[in-house]
Amino acid sequence: MSYRVTYCIECEWSASTEEYSRSERSSLAIDHYVETGHYTDTERQGNEAPASGWADEWPPE
Repeated sequence: MSYRVTYCIECEWSASTEEYSRSERSSLAIDHYVETGHYTDTERQGNEAPASGWADEWPPE
């Protein structure tokens, strides 16, 4: 199963969609920035491809 992790690029802080909704994760990242001044980034974890939004072949017909 794939999930998204938002993490701090300067310390060990992180929040994932396994624990929080997308909007909760965004709020937590903003709170972390306000408290610390640290920037965050987000990446997809896991090995499943997204269910939609990706072409099976390129270029699409």
